[in-house]
Amino acid sequence: MTAIDPSTTASRSTPVDETTACPLCAYTADSRNDVYTHLLTGHRKSTISDLLLESRSTKTTR
Repeated sequence: MTAIDPSTTASRSTPVDETTACPLCAYTADSRNDVYTHLLTGHRKSTISDLLLESRSTKTTR
């Protein structure tokens, strides 16, 4: 399982003109919408769900 690298994840305050990275792979794009579309079409829902649950459980165990 691939861990989420916080330095490459896009925050909600990321400006549209900056490069935004997929939190699951090396894909980058110029907008959050492009990364969102990539996540919908390029990754399985189960992979996204597993990483979301893993990141939430890591936060609660700290």
